[in-house]
Parts: sequence; structure tokens; C-alpha cells
Amino acid sequence: MKNLSKKEKIILFIVSIVAILIRLIWINGESGDYIGFLEPWVLKIRELGGFNALKYNIGDYNVPYMVILTFISFFKFKPLYLIKLVSIIFDFICAYYGAKIVDKVTNNKLSSLITYAAILFLPTVIINGSLWGQCDSIYTSFILISIYYLLDEKYIRSFIFLGFSFAFKLQFMFILPLYVLLFFRNKKIKWWYFLLIPLVNIILCLPAIFSGRSIVDVLTIYLNQTGTYKDLVLNFPNLYNLIQSDLLFAFSHNHIISKIGIVVTLFIFAIMWLYVLIKKVNFNSEKIITVGLWSVMIATYFLPRMHDRYLFAGDILSVIFFMIIQKKFYIPISVNIVSTITYFYFLFRINIIDFNLLSIIYFIVIVMFTLYTFKLLGENNEIRKRKMG
Repeated sequence: MKNLSKKEKIILFIVSIVAILIRLIWINGESGDYIGFLEPWVLKIRELGGFNALKYNIGDYNVPYMVILTFISFFKFKPLYLIKLVSIIFDFICAYYGAKIVDKVTNNKLSSLITYAAILFLPTVIINGSLWGQCDSIYTSFILISIYYLLDEKYIRSFIFLGFSFAFKLQFMFILPLYVLLFFRNKKIKWWYFLLIPLVNIILCLPAIFSGRSIVDVLTIYLNQTGTYKDLVLNFPNLYNLIQSDLLFAFSHNHIISKIGIVVTLFIFAIMWLYVLIKKVNFNSEKIITVGLWSVMIATYFLPRMHDRYLFAGDILSVIFFMIIQKKFYIPISVNIVSTITYFYFLFRINIIDFNLLSIIYFIVIVMFTLYTFKLLGENNEIRKRKMG
């Protein structure tokens, strides 16, 4: 995204303006999550005196996002617009770094510009922030920045930004298997880099600790989150839709099923790990992006207690994947259709397709993509001559 011509800059400007105008259409929309959670949190923070409120257990988000809400609380007008503005800003950061990743790998300005536009106009990216008022673009933007530095072999920076992602959402774990696999095949990635992830989180949580909140309380926020919802899945077409619909098991809320699901997911990643070691895979940009997307898809399909928004990073990574690979067009199409359908069902109660059927169709897509991923990792030919490590 550098050295753009005047014509390319004009195109970029027009795309950005149109993306903003589309988001303004829904700027006044108040979702159930905003009415029931976000607005009351901001009002409570305002009532308690701003940063002083950080010592209290308000909301179930991690401290960094609550700090953002604290800044918003200082403005006396309706918090809706600033909450959405923050998410929209990170929409553009996602688009920018998605484009930078494509530009870095392909050195093709047209492909990077298309990537920028495609990410901004993905239905889920538009709806997530401007209509729903959610903040998934924040943790995803830091994942993309992390991947960008990973491709640039600036590993400490990469892990630091992965830590930023962790600090905003536990869903960063969906991409974490990629970094674990790289660790075993890249001698330049040191074990202590992984310690940077929780370290960044602790640093970003210091405002709450300095305000008087206990360290234990701060460090167990995510642990408490995992116990908030008891359903095996919430409005997302994965394996547990079939289970909760009693097609496979009679008792969908059994904790044993949840534990089995975690074990199965770890087993799938263990198979990938063994394959990478046996094949002595040399990771290049193509393989890194592919495995990153595969990791998100596998995690969200086989892990229990997934929500409708949890494939958000996969929506964006699927676009980046296609713009780099230039094949497997069914991947970005299917991934984004799946996500969009879940959004429409939750927000508008529009049931486009039965979730059980969608879960099966999406499983077939995942199987096809898994076969492609393993085949790609087994190949010696490189999209770039320079190997990662």
C-alpha cells in the first residue's frame, strides 16, 4: 500500500468514502447488546466517576475495552456513536493491514486495493460495528498486524501485537495454533516470545489494577467469560448445532460433550503438528495464511460454546487467502455466507437456511479445505523463494 499512483489514491479515497457512507446508514441502530449491555456499562462508569470505575466488575469484557468505554463515558452525549466509531476505525485498520499483507506477498497493487475494498464491504464487517456495535474488528486488526510482522520476520513485534489481540478478545486463540506450528519449524521463533502475549495483556490491564481492582480478578476475566453461557453453541452452524438439535445426542448440555469437543479439537491440531514435523514443512507466506485461516475454521467448528460472531477473523482471512492464492474461490464465498447467515438470524430473525443443514454443508467445505491445506504443506514448491526460517 505504498508508492500508490494518483489514480490509485483517488480510488482508495472513493472506496473509503463509500464505505463510511454505508456505515452511516445504520449509525442510529440500537442492537439488543447495546441496549442491554454496552450503554448500561458506559452509564455506570460515568456514574462512578470514570477511571475510578475500573476497580469494579462492570461488564464481562477485558480491561482494555472497558478503558475505551471509560473514555467514551466522559462525553455526555449518547455513547452509541462513539462506541460504533471505535469499531469502524478498526474496520479500516483491518482493511489496511489486509491490503498490506496481500501487497507484501504478491507485490501487486491492484490485488491489494481489491483486498482493501473487499474487506470494507464484507457484510459482516459492515454489520458488526456500524449496526451491531460490536468490537470484533479490534482483536482482528491486531491479528492482521501480527501476521504482517510475522511475514516480515519481525517476530517480537508479531507476538506483541498478538498480545494486543489477546487483551481485547479471547478469540485470538483461534489463530494461536499457527504460531505454535511455526515455533516447531522456525528456529528464529524463541519459546519466550509466547510470554509476550500474557505480558502485553497484563500491561494493558494496569489501569484497572492501579484503580484498585485485584490482579486475580483481572487475570480471571476470560476464565469467568467461559462459564457465562452454558449452551454448546449460540447461533453458529458448527458440529454442536447437530448435537443441540438432538440429531446425535439426547442431552446437549452435558459437560462431557463440551470436554470431548475440546479434546477432539486438540487432536485435530495435533495431527497437523505431527504432519508438519514429519514432512519438515518449510513455511512460506502462502502456507502461513492458509494454515491461519484453516486454524480459525477448525477452532470455530469443533470447539464448544461458539457464538455467531466468532468467525469474524476468518471472514477477513478468507479474502486475504484468495487474493494471495488466486484459487479456491469457494472458501471466501462459503465462509462469508456462513457468517452472514448467522448475523441475519440473530439480528433480524431471518432464517435463510436451516442451521443443521448449513452445519453439514460447512463441514464439507472444511473437509475440502483441510485436504487442500495438507496437500499444500506437503509440497516443496514455494510461492516465494525466501522461506520463513
